[in-house]
Amino acid sequence: MKTFSLLAGITLALLAPWAWETLFGRSSNLANSLRGYKFDDITVTIPVSLTFINEKFNMPDLIAASQIQIDREIKRLTNVSIQVLLKDNLDGMSERQEYNVDLVLQRDDSLGIFPASLTAVVFYSLDSIHSNDLPFFITQTILHHFLYADIQLLNRPNTDDLPEELNFEVGFGNEVPSNISEKAIVAIEDFTKQTAQLANVKWKLNNQLSLRGDEIVLKFPEKMVKRLRVTDSIAQRITKALEGQLLLPERPSANLLIKVLAATRRKTMLNLIRLISKVEESSSYRDSLATKISGLIESFNRANSSSLGQILNETNFLLSEFECSPL
Repeated sequence: MKTFSLLAGITLALLAPWAWETLFGRSSNLANSLRGYKFDDITVTIPVSLTFINEKFNMPDLIAASQIQIDREIKRLTNVSIQVLLKDNLDGMSERQEYNVDLVLQRDDSLGIFPASLTAVVFYSLDSIHSNDLPFFITQTILHHFLYADIQLLNRPNTDDLPEELNFEVGFGNEVPSNISEKAIVAIEDFTKQTAQLANVKWKLNNQLSLRGDEIVLKFPEKMVKRLRVTDSIAQRITKALEGQLLLPERPSANLLIKVLAATRRKTMLNLIRLISKVEESSSYRDSLATKISGLIESFNRANSSSLGQILNETNFLLSEFECSPL
């Protein structure tokens, strides 16, 4: 079995740093002011495993070389405290993380992201191995596609809250085939379920909206209307329109799950920052509140997809308590 060394000759992507004032940058003073309460820096941590699929090369430097590139690229993309921790599952015998990148040998280099899952694919060639470019492809896939939603959302200013509710109407023209209207309704219902932890989405049927017999109309607040022609991809187009209303990122396309988890992390992180500020301003119950919030920060730093929603709900509850009876 041939062993390849990757640490020599790493190819780095050169992207200009974003100069936006970021979520974590604006909150760091709050965290520092509470060092007496032993608050850790609020960090988005996402473990990602790498797994060889059809060919299992002996590449002992692959994880380390890819991690170096990812760490450097993150610094170029954002100053938000986000960690992408690569985990070695190259032989398929170790622990596969929730977020996983499959490495598939083929003739050309490309990438893909499975819909409705937390799995990406890097298709790599033998040439990319010999040129030491596989860590570069892994980095680009993870940060510019797979986890792009997290980086984009965390880079938004604190004031850019995601909507907490969405009310809209949908209308079908009288020439829309029944199978198309059924697909559209299923897409809307699926979207409502998948985004339930982010926003309260409500809709109703109003076929008076359609002026043409072969169109589907979505009417959003403030009289914003989206008219869609009937196509086989109507479900994807409706989902994309609804994602836009909730201000979700465009990438990765066709994967609402990844976007919802990224948005949940952002909302939770914002809530924790606001809670730290509340404790800093509070004149009573400071220690007990600090203990609660410290526990939430610890839980957030190691959260998985199944626990994120619960942590968000807990931070929402604490914030509502402050609003009802400020301390």
